[in-house]
Amino acid sequence: MSKTIFKYKWADTVQVPIGAEILHADFQGTDLMFWALVDPDAELESRTLILVPTGHITVPDELNMRYINTVFQGQYVWHLFEESK
Repeated sequence: MSKTIFKYKWADTVQVPIGAEILHADFQGTDLMFWALVDPDAELESRTLILVPTGHITVPDELNMRYINTVFQGQYVWHLFEESK
């Protein structure tokens, strides 16, 4: 099984191959994108992503969230998380 890095557009819920490892996220133009190391032959699964602006209430403690990255968009700073299963 060889793996490939794929690029995806950020959304609250995304479909990625099972076992995908999100490596990085950043803006390309006005679109927030993320890159993941995936097995392109694997079946797809749904993942939940959360975007939190600096200074706002973070995700609830009962959600098990994994930090991905912090990105900058002009004067805004966003912190990106993925819900862990």
